[in-house]
Amino acid sequence: MRECGDCVACCVYYRISEIDKKGMQPCSHLNIEKPPKNIAYYTGNSKCGNCKVYDIKPNVCTEFDCLWKLGHGSEEDRPDKSLILFDRSKKIENAIEAKPLKPDQEITSEGREVIRRMSISTGMPVIVLNFYEKLVKYIAGRPME
Repeated sequence: MRECGDCVACCVYYRISEIDKKGMQPCSHLNIEKPPKNIAYYTGNSKCGNCKVYDIKPNVCTEFDCLWKLGHGSEEDRPDKSLILFDRSKKIENAIEAKPLKPDQEITSEGREVIRRMSISTGMPVIVLNFYEKLVKYIAGRPME
């Protein structure tokens, strides 16, 4: 298991109704004095010290499985570096979802390579969503039997 380090991508990406947080907005519990203008690409400043309520996180936070943090992919595949967040799919069993943090990141050559590596690393197909989960763009990787 890896440490989040400076990555706070999940704290920005998800919509959290429990605390009235909009998607692609910084969480009010982020330990940031002055959030930068482009928060989606911000990296924090300490290992898991970026969350003020780390021990009592909302459900969406506790249910999130960052596949990079779980050991899949390489160092450059970390969400704040690759600009793609990977999570286990809640829609399709034995699949993962690629969630771009930047519009069209999933169709760049770098984005496609990160998706390919995650599919190989997990052994699962990847449901590639477009920016902020609006719709499925394509499915990558080998189909499950």
